[in-house]
Amino acid sequence: MKKLLVFTFLIIGITANAQYKFTKAVLTLNDGKTLEGEARLIRKGYGFNSTISEVTYRAGKGAKKTKYDAKEVDHIIFTNKYMQEVDGVEMTKTSFDRYVPVDTKRYGNPIFLQEIMKDKLSLYAQPVKNYKSKISTDIFPANLGEFTIVYIKREDASAELITVLGLEGVIQEKIAVDYLYPCPLTQQYVMDQGGNINAVELTNFYNKNCN
Repeated sequence: MKKLLVFTFLIIGITANAQYKFTKAVLTLNDGKTLEGEARLIRKGYGFNSTISEVTYRAGKGAKKTKYDAKEVDHIIFTNKYMQEVDGVEMTKTSFDRYVPVDTKRYGNPIFLQEIMKDKLSLYAQPVKNYKSKISTDIFPANLGEFTIVYIKREDASAELITVLGLEGVIQEKIAVDYLYPCPLTQQYVMDQGGNINAVELTNFYNKNCN
């Protein structure tokens, strides 16, 4: 059964960027060791070409810092506070954001991505800040500012970038059709919609209708 951890672009946009500062977190390493304290993801590169393959941990402010590669980490749980309007009143909310190392088709080594949905077809996200380009394309528009890259991942394959427009943004039709060839029903669904669906809709359809 699918596990939907986060499902709105708003929460992704607010809380995910917090992980680039020291934030309350629990790291679980591949050897089973658990580290409680604060952590921040280390972003290398700029804009769309940035990657996050390392994390810095410390027990608390002023404590010794230790750097871990994504290959050493099983998962990270960040605890974030954010403001949300509820019935016209601003309230402080708490999210527990799970980051995991993910193999992607774009990069050779695993990178940290936020786990949104874990199932036969899984969904992951990566926030990017201040992206600017002299070249604008359908996939990568110029001057997006802050945005969220979204990946889908079959159980038997590396993750594929499906959109840079967040969880509510439309997917790339050709990429989805090519990547989801094990399930012709989903391919047909994408083509029938002309790609005019978002990543959550796509993932839910695949997991409901494909073996």
